[in-house]
Amino acid sequence: MPLTSLGDGAEPVDVEHLVREQQVVADAGGGHADHLAGGGAGERRVAVAYLGCGQGGALVGLDVRSQTSPGDAFGHEGEIRFEHVGIDDESWGGDVVQIHHMILTRCSAPGPAPDSGSGCGRPTHYVAGMAEAFIVDAVRSPVGRRGGSLSTVHPADLGAHSIKALIERSGVDPNAVDDVVFGNVNSVWEQSGCIARTSWLTAGLPMHVPGVTIDRQCGSAQQAVQFAAQAVMSGTMDMVVAGGVENMSMVPITAGALAGKDDDPEFNPFTGAEGWSARFGSGEVSQFLGAELMAEHWDITREEMEAFAVESHERAIRARAEGRFDNEIAPLNGLTFDEGPREPNIEKMRSLATLRPGGRITAAVASQISDGSAALLIASEEAVKRHGLTPRARIHHMTVLADDPIMMLSAPIPATRRALERTGMSIDDIDAVEINEAFAPVPMAWLKEIGADPAKVNPSGGAIALGHPLGATGARLMVTLINELERIGGRYGLQTMCE
Repeated sequence: MPLTSLGDGAEPVDVEHLVREQQVVADAGGGHADHLAGGGAGERRVAVAYLGCGQGGALVGLDVRSQTSPGDAFGHEGEIRFEHVGIDDESWGGDVVQIHHMILTRCSAPGPAPDSGSGCGRPTHYVAGMAEAFIVDAVRSPVGRRGGSLSTVHPADLGAHSIKALIERSGVDPNAVDDVVFGNVNSVWEQSGCIARTSWLTAGLPMHVPGVTIDRQCGSAQQAVQFAAQAVMSGTMDMVVAGGVENMSMVPITAGALAGKDDDPEFNPFTGAEGWSARFGSGEVSQFLGAELMAEHWDITREEMEAFAVESHERAIRARAEGRFDNEIAPLNGLTFDEGPREPNIEKMRSLATLRPGGRITAAVASQISDGSAALLIASEEAVKRHGLTPRARIHHMTVLADDPIMMLSAPIPATRRALERTGMSIDDIDAVEINEAFAPVPMAWLKEIGADPAKVNPSGGAIALGHPLGATGARLMVTLINELERIGGRYGLQTMCE
């Protein structure tokens, strides 16, 4: 369904088209003073999707703002009745766009809200539903290369760095934080013992605040944001710190899987699982195989992937030179920038051996082993008002979707389709996309299937250049996307990543 403008002369919304798979979504702003507050000038919105490989998710509806207080338009997804919205044209202070399921509303000029004290005017009716989740602020560490400037930083200090920077930047009282939800893929060795809580305490923050560490593989930090948003939207929490951390130099990618199996180099976590073998066979299950299968299935040549990798580095180098990352990075250990991007050498790329005999994938077209952390502050509307915060984004919709566990990396494609279908958006409505470059075939196949404008996809480079600190990347992508939309004045964005 196309976007529906609620300005002068707007056509009525096709309500019946909004009902899909028993999901009914409503966006009704309202001049309901007790529930909603006015928006402000310069609001910008962005939709975000979180998707996965093997399995995937869609965290959709990151509603990006700048220089504004919480808006009063809201959208809720779930099994609720949709009520069409009435509009008082004279009360509206700007151009407001309404879409559904991924519900994003943009107000371009301030105006009095009916029955509300200030902000952008809204319709006079709203649909009751769950609370909203706002992103108050977002920050990250630089991404260090394997063995680089962050390699000796303990993961607790690495995670604490982003958390402390987030609290300082947002100005929020840390005593008001209800929980800390952090992604981490290899919670062993220095990363064991619940790195979420350890990072919070290492930052010198209040001991009464709990923490939980989650592992959804590469999507762990984005899942942390999703869980935080769900807690806020359920009304059980008001403010949650979400993010992730991974020091892959200190705790290698295989550390968790091979813990206690040093004497068995052929260990496979699926060996002995009769049900798994009966369904999927006893062959290899790895991202290396998945990347090869994707390259073969979508007929992506090595040369094309190498050209994509070159572009990733060139975009990252250009973005760094233009200062695009300055607002999102909190310097650490003397490092003020991401260490991964470098001038690409195509001849050297072509000389590399493939990761599998006769394959197409080389190290040059894969994400870099990296160290880093990122953190976001997720807050309810009530918390935003109570603490006088200025949110930068709003989350509206979250979906998880799985795909073939052997090809593993392809789930962003069907998950994106589902997200767009359920929101009534087309890919042309999206101003910027962040997709994790686990391997070049992931974004390249996604581009072929979804048809996005390549110029809008990873405009500042991706994980091939910037790196992929596993448990932190989902949050790092979101931090970058928020800043990119603010930089370009964009309204909608899509974030997708494999797990």
